[in-house]
Amino acid sequence: MAISLAETLDELDAGLKEFLKRDDACIGQVAQKRRVMHNRRVVAGTRVPVSAIRAFREAGFTVTEILDEYPTLTQDDVEAALADDEAA
Repeated sequence: MAISLAETLDELDAGLKEFLKRDDACIGQVAQKRRVMHNRRVVAGTRVPVSAIRAFREAGFTVTEILDEYPTLTQDDVEAALADDEAA
């Protein structure tokens, strides 16, 4: 029985994308949970700290450049992190 490596990689890629898919309700939200990133504020549905997004902004990165660094985030996510007063 032959196994197609290309098909296997395609299935693995599709499964990984499904696994990493975030709930739409999390988009553009900031969350803080005791057992996620040691209770740090993060972009909801991720482990990306709001402080990291702010550090990129303070270093002069634009929203587009921040999205290049975090391709799984959306513009709404970055804007929510930058607007989050509790993380300041």
